[in-house]
Amino acid sequence: MTGRSFGGVVRYNLQKDDARVLFVRGTRMDSIQSIIDDFNLQRKMNKDLGKAVGHIALSWSAHDKGKLTPEIMVERAQEYMKLMDINNTQYIIVHHNDKPHPHLHIVYNRVSDSGKTISDQFQKQRNHRIAKDLTIKYGYFIAGNKSEVNREQLKGADSLKYQLYDQRT
Repeated sequence: MTGRSFGGVVRYNLQKDDARVLFVRGTRMDSIQSIIDDFNLQRKMNKDLGKAVGHIALSWSAHDKGKLTPEIMVERAQEYMKLMDINNTQYIIVHHNDKPHPHLHIVYNRVSDSGKTISDQFQKQRNHRIAKDLTIKYGYFIAGNKSEVNREQLKGADSLKYQLYDQRT
Protein backbone atom coordinates (compact mmCIF):
# COMPACT_ATOMS: atom_id res chain seq x y z
CA MET A 1 0.00 0.00 0.00
CA THR A 2 1.23 3.48 -0.77
CA GLY A 3 0.17 6.84 0.54
CA ARG A 4 1.02 10.49 0.94
CA SER A 5 1.34 11.07 4.70
CA PHE A 6 4.18 9.70 6.78
CA GLY A 7 2.59 11.38 9.78
CA GLY A 8 -0.61 9.38 9.53
CA VAL A 9 0.93 5.96 8.99
CA VAL A 10 3.72 6.41 11.56
CA ARG A 11 1.27 7.60 14.21
CA TYR A 12 -1.15 4.76 13.39
CA ASN A 13 1.59 2.19 13.87
CA LEU A 14 3.37 3.65 16.89
CA GLN A 15 0.51 5.03 18.97
CA LYS A 16 -1.22 1.69 19.45
CA ASP A 17 -1.06 0.51 23.06
CA ASP A 18 0.68 -2.72 22.10
CA ALA A 19 3.08 -1.29 19.48
CA ARG A 20 6.68 -2.41 19.75
CA VAL A 21 9.38 -1.15 17.41
CA LEU A 22 11.48 -4.13 16.34
CA PHE A 23 13.87 -2.47 13.90
CA VAL A 24 14.69 0.93 12.44
CA ARG A 25 16.84 1.93 9.49
CA GLY A 26 17.63 5.52 8.65
CA THR A 27 15.51 7.43 11.15
CA ARG A 28 16.07 8.71 14.65
CA MET A 29 14.06 7.14 17.45
CA ASP A 30 13.86 10.18 19.74
CA SER A 31 10.15 10.61 19.16
CA ILE A 32 7.36 9.87 16.72
CA GLN A 33 7.83 13.36 15.31
CA SER A 34 11.55 12.80 14.68
CA ILE A 35 10.75 9.64 12.71
CA ILE A 36 8.18 11.54 10.62
CA ASP A 37 10.63 14.43 10.09
CA ASP A 38 13.39 12.06 8.94
CA PHE A 39 11.07 10.31 6.46
CA ASN A 40 9.93 13.68 5.10
CA LEU A 41 13.47 15.00 4.81
CA GLN A 42 14.49 12.09 2.56
CA ARG A 43 11.23 12.44 0.64
CA LYS A 44 12.34 15.93 -0.45
CA MET A 45 15.07 14.33 -2.57
CA ASN A 46 12.35 13.26 -5.03
CA LYS A 47 9.72 16.01 -4.99
CA ASP A 48 7.89 14.65 -8.05
CA LEU A 49 6.88 11.44 -6.26
CA GLY A 50 3.34 11.96 -4.99
CA LYS A 51 2.99 8.81 -2.93
CA ALA A 52 6.28 8.37 -1.08
CA VAL A 53 4.86 6.34 1.80
CA GLY A 54 5.08 2.55 1.70
CA HIS A 55 3.16 0.48 4.25
CA ILE A 56 3.03 -3.30 4.31
CA ALA A 57 1.56 -5.62 6.93
CA LEU A 58 3.07 -9.10 7.17
CA SER A 59 0.89 -11.67 8.90
CA TRP A 60 1.39 -15.26 9.90
CA SER A 61 -1.16 -17.81 11.00
CA ALA A 62 -1.86 -18.25 14.71
CA HIS A 63 -0.54 -21.80 14.10
CA ASP A 64 2.94 -20.29 13.57
CA LYS A 65 3.22 -18.42 16.89
CA GLY A 66 5.64 -20.98 18.33
CA LYS A 67 7.98 -20.63 15.35
CA LEU A 68 8.31 -16.86 15.62
CA THR A 69 10.35 -14.58 17.82
CA PRO A 70 10.76 -10.84 17.29
CA GLU A 71 14.21 -11.51 15.83
CA ILE A 72 12.89 -14.09 13.35
CA MET A 73 10.05 -11.78 12.34
CA VAL A 74 12.57 -9.01 11.58
CA GLU A 75 14.68 -11.45 9.53
CA ARG A 76 11.61 -12.52 7.53
CA ALA A 77 10.54 -8.90 7.02
CA GLN A 78 13.99 -7.95 5.75
CA GLU A 79 14.12 -10.96 3.43
CA TYR A 80 10.66 -10.07 2.15
CA MET A 81 11.74 -6.47 1.51
CA LYS A 82 14.84 -7.59 -0.36
CA LEU A 83 12.78 -9.90 -2.58
CA MET A 84 10.29 -7.06 -3.18
CA ASP A 85 13.20 -4.77 -4.22
CA ILE A 86 12.61 -2.42 -1.30
CA ASN A 87 16.26 -1.67 -0.65
CA ASN A 88 18.51 1.17 0.44
CA THR A 89 15.84 3.25 2.08
CA GLN A 90 14.51 4.26 5.48
CA TYR A 91 12.10 1.92 7.24
CA ILE A 92 10.67 0.92 10.57
CA ILE A 93 9.33 -2.49 11.55
CA VAL A 94 6.60 -2.40 14.20
CA HIS A 95 5.00 -5.39 15.92
CA HIS A 96 1.38 -5.29 17.10
CA ASN A 97 -0.34 -7.76 19.45
CA ASP A 98 -3.92 -6.66 18.78
CA LYS A 99 -4.92 -9.80 16.84
CA PRO A 100 -4.71 -13.50 17.64
CA HIS A 101 -2.18 -14.05 14.85
CA PRO A 102 1.39 -12.69 14.77
CA HIS A 103 1.85 -9.71 12.49
CA LEU A 104 4.01 -6.69 11.95
CA HIS A 105 3.96 -3.51 9.92
CA ILE A 106 6.71 -2.14 7.71
CA VAL A 107 6.65 1.58 7.01
CA TYR A 108 9.19 2.59 4.39
CA ASN A 109 10.19 5.51 2.26
CA ARG A 110 9.66 5.02 -1.47
CA VAL A 111 12.45 7.54 -1.98
CA SER A 112 15.71 5.61 -1.74
CA ASP A 113 18.84 6.88 -0.02
CA SER A 114 20.05 8.07 -3.44
CA GLY A 115 16.79 9.91 -4.22
CA LYS A 116 15.44 7.36 -6.71
CA THR A 117 11.87 6.04 -6.63
CA ILE A 118 11.29 2.53 -5.26
CA SER A 119 8.78 1.04 -7.67
CA ASP A 120 5.36 -0.13 -6.56
CA GLN A 121 4.52 -1.59 -9.98
CA PHE A 122 2.85 -5.01 -9.78
CA GLN A 123 3.27 -4.88 -5.99
CA LYS A 124 0.17 -6.98 -5.29
CA GLN A 125 1.24 -9.76 -7.66
CA ARG A 126 4.84 -9.78 -6.41
CA ASN A 127 3.64 -9.70 -2.80
CA HIS A 128 1.42 -12.74 -3.32
CA ARG A 129 4.19 -14.77 -4.97
CA ILE A 130 6.92 -13.79 -2.49
CA ALA A 131 4.74 -14.33 0.59
CA LYS A 132 3.78 -17.79 -0.68
CA ASP A 133 7.42 -18.65 -1.46
CA LEU A 134 8.56 -17.60 2.02
CA THR A 135 5.68 -19.47 3.65
CA ILE A 136 6.73 -22.66 1.87
CA LYS A 137 10.47 -22.05 2.42
CA TYR A 138 10.07 -21.73 6.20
CA GLY A 139 7.29 -24.29 6.64
CA TYR A 140 4.65 -21.88 7.89
CA PHE A 141 0.99 -22.86 8.01
CA ILE A 142 -0.98 -22.91 4.78
CA ALA A 143 -4.74 -23.34 5.02
CA GLY A 144 -5.75 -26.76 3.74
CA ASN A 145 -9.12 -25.59 2.46
CA LYS A 146 -11.25 -22.46 2.23
CA SER A 147 -12.86 -23.00 5.61
CA GLU A 148 -9.47 -22.37 7.29
CA VAL A 149 -8.85 -19.00 5.63
CA ASN A 150 -9.00 -16.01 7.99
CA ARG A 151 -11.77 -13.96 6.35
CA GLU A 152 -11.15 -10.91 8.57
CA GLN A 153 -7.75 -10.35 6.96
CA LEU A 154 -9.01 -10.36 3.38
CA LYS A 155 -9.49 -7.14 1.46
CA GLY A 156 -10.81 -6.07 -1.92
CA ALA A 157 -11.29 -8.77 -4.53
CA ASP A 158 -10.10 -11.52 -2.17
CA SER A 159 -12.74 -10.60 0.39
CA LEU A 160 -15.46 -10.51 -2.27
CA LYS A 161 -14.39 -13.89 -3.63
CA TYR A 162 -14.79 -15.50 -0.22
CA GLN A 163 -18.11 -13.74 0.43
CA LEU A 164 -19.45 -15.27 -2.78
CA TYR A 165 -18.00 -18.66 -1.86
CA ASP A 166 -19.56 -18.51 1.62
CA GLN A 167 -22.98 -17.66 0.20
CA ARG A 168 -22.90 -20.75 -2.01
CA THR A 169 -22.01 -23.12 0.81
